[in-house]
Amino acid sequence: MARLILVTCALVVLTGCSRGSASPPPSQALVKPLIRDFKVASTNRYGWTSLQTGTAMFSDRNFSYVSVPAELQGQPVLQTSNNDNAEESPEESFISFVTRVPLRVYVIHAGLNVRLTSTWLTERQGWRREPFAFSTTLTPMSIVAARATRYVRSRAYRAGERVQLGYNGCEVDNCDMYTVALVPAR
Repeated sequence: MARLILVTCALVVLTGCSRGSASPPPSQALVKPLIRDFKVASTNRYGWTSLQTGTAMFSDRNFSYVSVPAELQGQPVLQTSNNDNAEESPEESFISFVTRVPLRVYVIHAGLNVRLTSTWLTERQGWRREPFAFSTTLTPMSIVAARATRYVRSRAYRAGERVQLGYNGCEVDNCDMYTVALVPAR
């Protein structure tokens, strides 16, 4: 297993951490009012963008969302690195941040071949299954037609609360990383 390095910065953009730049990265406007202390236990690229039909799912792949549920249209979504799909660790979290306002955090995940739904993304941990799913441009494998569908679980967080999202945990060679959407509480 590759050794992971914790990347810490106010925000991570698709080109990496902004180190001493004079102007804020373009994705900062999306999440600065919502979260702070964003951390990813990876050296791969992660960045925030607006969730729309056609939005790229990952920072390192060309797959995109074909359909986006109305509840999440236009909301910030974290483009994760699909190269991190198999990372596992006993560490507390893989992605973490502190909420500035009350938020509902949505984890958009594969429905098979991953351990996250049996380890940290559980009802026991406060995560609820949402009644909607995403269609994507991921190519369904002949044996696993469900690969292109993304399922959704969500959890409400209060302002000032630390959000800790665990590792994906691939069970086979071919699985995909989850992504994360943020929706301010109404």
